[in-house]
Amino acid sequence: MKFSTADLRTDRQWRAATGLDQIRFTKLLALFPAAYQQLYGQSLEQRQQQCPDEPVLNSYEDLLLFTLFSRSGGPVKIRPYL
Repeated sequence: MKFSTADLRTDRQWRAATGLDQIRFTKLLALFPAAYQQLYGQSLEQRQQQCPDEPVLNSYEDLLLFTLFSRSGGPVKIRPYL
């Protein structure tokens, strides 16, 4: 299932999915590439070229949306096999 910012049409949907409204998401997205490069020492494109598999998250926007969406869902509890 593909999920993108194009699917978010209302302020309520933006807040439910990311914890931010669209304006704040856009402002954070403007800062995201520099922070990513500082953290990993490479751009997203450079890291994708090193990936042996086809990347699923192809843009900073997709990566930020995935990160915030995952964060807004709360921690995942994993039950170990007994």
